[in-house]
Amino acid sequence: MAEGQKREVDYGFKFREDEELEFFTELAVHECERWIQAVTKKSLPYLDDTRKSLENGVLLCELLNCLQPGSISRINRLPTPIAGLDNINVFLRACKTKFGLSDVHLFNPSDLEDLSQRAIAESAYLKQEYERRLRNVAVTIYWLGKFVNRYYQGPQLDLSAFSALIHHRQEPESVEREFHPESRYIPRTSSSSSSDWPQGSRLSAYGQPGTR
Repeated sequence: MAEGQKREVDYGFKFREDEELEFFTELAVHECERWIQAVTKKSLPYLDDTRKSLENGVLLCELLNCLQPGSISRINRLPTPIAGLDNINVFLRACKTKFGLSDVHLFNPSDLEDLSQRAIAESAYLKQEYERRLRNVAVTIYWLGKFVNRYYQGPQLDLSAFSALIHHRQEPESVEREFHPESRYIPRTSSSSSSDWPQGSRLSAYGQPGTR
């Protein structure tokens, strides 16, 4: 095959893969939105912007308290970036200590950062980077939902909405052994009724190297 034809075929495969990944991301993010709203019984503050709705960490912390009351004792409701970062870090720490997730399952606090003021905002890669970061957040919600499905009696996360995204890359056993042994406590009841793609050396929740 001529070099030009090979490049054209490679580009065609890449374009199709990008389109599929965009679809898988949208499907997973929509399920995240549905589940968070169903569990907390609160609407997203910005219905057309998932990142902005979660960036202050308040809804994420409230989600954990609905899933397991008392998971987070203090939520910082001050309307400042520092307060938001504080809440996100508290959420991520609680995911590890209260729900048994490990670092490989957690998004990076910067994944909810507003990119509109960054240099990338003027580049062609803004949409790509925005979706990559949202995928990281969605993967954390997936693992959280998978853990609480064991005992939570309220709305369940539809794990099938994430299957194509999670298994888009082959996942090794090390990732499937997902929870800390010391965090296997499962409450008897709940009072509620209702990683990146290859860019570094760290193993991501997709089972591929990724940045953190």
